[in-house]
Amino acid sequence: MALSKSHATKAAPTAKVLVAQSVTRFDTSYFTLAEALKTQGYATGHFGKWHLDAEPYSALQQGFDVDFPHWPSAGPAGSYLAPWKFPAALNFLPSKSGEHIEDRMATEAIAFITAHKNEPFYVKYWAFSVYAPYDAKPELVEKYRKKAASLPAGSAQRNPVHGAMVQSLDDNVGRLLDTLDVLKLTENTILVFSPTTAASTGSPAHPRRPKPRIFPASQSRATLPSAAASPRRTKAARANPASWSGPDSHAPAPLPTRSSRASILSPRSPTN
Repeated sequence: MALSKSHATKAAPTAKVLVAQSVTRFDTSYFTLAEALKTQGYATGHFGKWHLDAEPYSALQQGFDVDFPHWPSAGPAGSYLAPWKFPAALNFLPSKSGEHIEDRMATEAIAFITAHKNEPFYVKYWAFSVYAPYDAKPELVEKYRKKAASLPAGSAQRNPVHGAMVQSLDDNVGRLLDTLDVLKLTENTILVFSPTTAASTGSPAHPRRPKPRIFPASQSRATLPSAAASPRRTKAARANPASWSGPDSHAPAPLPTRSSRASILSPRSPTN
């Protein structure tokens, strides 16, 4: 367990740098964005992947009122499709046979938004997609298998499972946006979306290589675009070259998201 950053004290003669020792737990002493918003009366909910360890380092200890399914690993337990293999203590059961984990996460997030539609809220939806285990809805896999079969030989993006996983993510982000429209909250809500670095399967076209091999271990980094929208605050199709890092998503900063995740911030009242 590592709560503070460090680096190796030795390295091979051919190494250019001392390899960093990554922090493996999100120290609860940090004042998070969720905690900052709670002081201003926001309801806070986290849905999906946490991957910053279990209690006492879970989302519930980092300023969130709700953490669903309260699971610390990178991917869903066992499969994206029910029956899952979450511990019985979580009491997390599918609502129907073969339920997709992203469908369920979006359903829970929509219920949270609906319950707090008349007050300020902060929703962080960190999708499990598109991490291992690699599986998807059979009908979507078949859809993308047919698409892949029609591509020229050697085309980079031809993995039908990956395509199906991305669509499930996209469909459920769309459900969240539709909910804001139905509840007439879109005009006063800040939305932020940021992608992951790359698929470790190497299925998407990538300017370098699959994620584990983008850079040597001592130089692991990636720069990716993010998107933010708030009809009252942002102009359409405007680009901003400013950079921000993943940990910024936890600090009291303007961009509340990281890594293939959607964040939804609905303020108390409109501001210009």
